[in-house]
Amino acid sequence: VNMQLPNLWLWEMIDEFIYQFQSFCQYRGKLSVKTKEELALLKDCDQVWNVVGVLNYLQALVDKSEIVSVLEKERAGLDNFSEKEGYDYHSSNVLRTLGYFSLIGLHRIHVLLGDYTTALKVLDPIDLNKPGIFTKVPGASVSTAYHVGFAYFMSKRYTDAIRHFNASLVFINRHKVGATRPYSLDLLLKKQEQMYALVAMCVVLGGGAGGGQSGFATTTVTRLLEEGVVGSLREKHGDDMSRMGQGVVSAFDELFSYSCPKFVTPAPPAGAAAGAGVVAAAAGGGEEGAAAAGGGAAGGGNNAATNYNEEAYRQQLRLFLTEVASYDKLPVLRSFLKLYTTISVAKLADLMDTDAATLRQQLTCMKQKSRCVEWRGGASALDGVSVCISDVDFNVGAGDMIHVTDVTPPKRNGDYFLRHLAKQNTLMEDLAPAKPLVFKGNLAAV
Repeated sequence: VNMQLPNLWLWEMIDEFIYQFQSFCQYRGKLSVKTKEELALLKDCDQVWNVVGVLNYLQALVDKSEIVSVLEKERAGLDNFSEKEGYDYHSSNVLRTLGYFSLIGLHRIHVLLGDYTTALKVLDPIDLNKPGIFTKVPGASVSTAYHVGFAYFMSKRYTDAIRHFNASLVFINRHKVGATRPYSLDLLLKKQEQMYALVAMCVVLGGGAGGGQSGFATTTVTRLLEEGVVGSLREKHGDDMSRMGQGVVSAFDELFSYSCPKFVTPAPPAGAAAGAGVVAAAAGGGEEGAAAAGGGAAGGGNNAATNYNEEAYRQQLRLFLTEVASYDKLPVLRSFLKLYTTISVAKLADLMDTDAATLRQQLTCMKQKSRCVEWRGGASALDGVSVCISDVDFNVGAGDMIHVTDVTPPKRNGDYFLRHLAKQNTLMEDLAPAKPLVFKGNLAAV
């Protein structure tokens, strides 16, 4: 290839490729609305948009472009690939940049398949915490932040998810006014609303929401959000967060259904019969296909098996609601613990109308949920250390006495002033070209 193409075009090639794959997977799963001829054609062409072929195309672009070695040299300080935005006077940028965006495409495919560990692993060559080519293309920046944040969210790493969502929400708020492509702006705004819904669930599951009027508490999780994002979050999802803080499962269901990506199953249905579609997925789709098919057969009914396109979504929703169910008693337990500094297990069990053995299980669960893995630097997005994210910490000592301590998040005054200094500098730069105001009135009269 002997040409230079804009990075926006190259990103939209990869983005459209994945969109076509995703749309076809949704189309072929709607068996109930297809004729016999369409079903026979789909059965004969079962290799069209095969997930293995899609992954192989993207991986081939990564391998042929040698982008991984280029990014390794950049991390070692031997190259300035991102600084030049992939362009080079002596060679074409097409293959290298396509390989770069293919890494992000591989990440998205694995998220759509529900394999979140692999999804984060494939992005190891790209330093997500520094400016790169993907940060210079608005669509790539928002898509990457959304899918990376969602992978962290489903991996129960809520602080890392919020960190990526917050950065992207701030980015959208700053750039949506200057958007020049109407269709692109609509996509950015839709992703913005989805990320706000995901942030609301991250805050609640991270212990930052309660059942009060505000539905919001200042914790380690909420301090990661920028002030403007916090204000918009209160306005958009304040009531939802209050409901989720009270343990209303339907609120989690609604927000997850709205904000999750359109998952796909790796294996196509084998025929028109409802049972045949499920059996084919279990037989030919590997572990993920079998899990999705099994979930549909167990809880989806005949219609769920016939319309196979939503099986992957139902399976991911079921896994998420199972995790939510483990938080059922924790808001009440947290509210009682915040009233005491020392209390016996027996007394707390009486207050909660439960027995001591059940209370100990709830305490163990709360202890586990109050910590999560957080990225503190490292070459991989999977790296991290265990940190406390709850506003209440406790230990069960001798004599079954519970010793409670309030966790006060450290104040980050320096970060606050730095952010506002940066905003002031930006405003001053915008005002610099303006002409100074000249008073032409009568000073004596004034």
